[in-house]
Amino acid sequence: MNKLKSDLYKNGYVVVKNLLSEDEITHFSEKIKKICETKNSNRIDDLYNYQEFWDFIINRKLLNELRKNISDEIFYMHDSGISHHEEGYFGGNENFISWHRDTDSAPKIKDVVPYYKKSKFYEVFTAIAYVSPNNKGGTLNIIPKSHNKNFRFSLKNILRIFHWKTKNNKKYYFIRNIIEKLIGKKCKVESGDCIIFFTTLFHKVVGSSSTRQAIVSRYAPRGDNSDNYINYVLKNSSNDQRNGYKINNENSEKIKNFFNILKDEKVFYELEDF
Repeated sequence: MNKLKSDLYKNGYVVVKNLLSEDEITHFSEKIKKICETKNSNRIDDLYNYQEFWDFIINRKLLNELRKNISDEIFYMHDSGISHHEEGYFGGNENFISWHRDTDSAPKIKDVVPYYKKSKFYEVFTAIAYVSPNNKGGTLNIIPKSHNKNFRFSLKNILRIFHWKTKNNKKYYFIRNIIEKLIGKKCKVESGDCIIFFTTLFHKVVGSSSTRQAIVSRYAPRGDNSDNYINYVLKNSSNDQRNGYKINNENSEKIKNFFNILKDEKVFYELEDF
C-alpha cells in the first residue's frame, strides 16, 4: 500500500498538491464567479447543467489519484458543486459553524449507512479543489480519523458534539476555540490543490477574510456504500439540487451528453430511476 493510500484510510483524508494548472485555476475561478453572480447564489450544486465544470469531474489527474489510492474502478456519484464567497466569509468568525459530514444532509443517516454494520469505513469520497487566485482562505478544518465508525465512541466525539451544540453562543467561544485546537486540524492548501476525504469525515470550512472559491465532486468504488449514497443520501438530501436530475426540454440533450462523457471515462454509475 502506498503512503498516500495509507494516509487516506488511516486519517480519512489526503491533500493532492497542484491538481490543477494555473490556466485551469484561472478558468474555473472566472466561471465560478460569473455563474454564482448570475444566479445570485454562493453555491450551485447542479453541475450537470454547467458544461464549464465537466472537465473537473472527469479530470484525468484526479481520476488517476482516485484509482491509485481507492480502487481500480471508480465511479462518479452524480454529486458535485461549486461555491463562491467574497471577502469576509463568516467575517473570519468560525463560531457560527461546526464540523459536519457530507452525508448529514440526509435524515437519520446513522440508521441506514451500511458501514456501521459491515465495515470500518463508508467508502464514498469527496474531492474539493480550491481555485481562488492566490488562495488565502479556502481550506478545511478536519477531525483526523473521524471517518472510522469507532470514532462515535470516543472522547473526541463528545467534544465535537459539545462544539456543535454551542454554535454562535458567545459564552462558549473560548472553550470552542480550545476544542478546535485539541481535536481539529487545519489543512494547508494553495490554489489548485485538492483535498480528497471520506464523506463521513467530520470537517468544516475555515472562516476567511479573502475570497473563497471551490469545486466539489464525489466518487466511490461500486458496492453497498455507493448504492446507499446514490439511492438514500442523495434522494433524501435536504438540498433539492442534490437529490436527482431535474430534466426539462432545455437540458435533456445536455444531460445525455454529460452521461456519455462519464461513460467514455468509465466513471458512469447507473441510476435505478433514470
